[in-house]
Amino acid sequence: FCYMHILDPHAPYTPPILYLNSITSREGPSLIDRYDGEIKSIDAKLGLFFSGLESRGILDETLIIITADHGEAFGEHGEWRHGAKGFFYDEVDHVPLIIYNPRLFPKPGRIEEAVSVSVDLLPSLIDLLNLKVPPTAAFQGTSFFSKGKSHSPYAFFYENDDLRMVTDRKWKYIKETDQGEAALFNLVADPG
Repeated sequence: FCYMHILDPHAPYTPPILYLNSITSREGPSLIDRYDGEIKSIDAKLGLFFSGLESRGILDETLIIITADHGEAFGEHGEWRHGAKGFFYDEVDHVPLIIYNPRLFPKPGRIEEAVSVSVDLLPSLIDLLNLKVPPTAAFQGTSFFSKGKSHSPYAFFYENDDLRMVTDRKWKYIKETDQGEAALFNLVADPG
């Protein structure tokens, strides 16, 4: 078992100069250029890690899971990075989830339905690896690998000093606590 926590890309976005090859301004690299540079840098480092697994002959025996705790905002909804209000919008709260193992997944696939990494990942891994758990074990989430099973109803509530948000797979409602402004998004027709 190996857990690797990679902090970048994260403010103040200071990638090695090698990865700043797409500068879009004469004033120097923009915030997005620096963010993209950090992504390229991490991609290169992960490539070395995966090459090391492959050269040892264990890449195909390794279950690799890549995800993130949050994304970043670059001016969408008036927010930058992942500040207090940013966590309520898709550019910050939608994160990748990549699961790789050529033995378990001979062909690339995609789960189209929204899943919650924090709630659905553990039951999904138990299902995927056919692990036995005590009958008294209970999980809030459901496996996104179960065929024929419908996902349990999903709703998520979050609040901080500035905002409250509740969302399910179709709707997202955000209300500012101080000014009382509110927004309702139909996530199918108008992602928020």
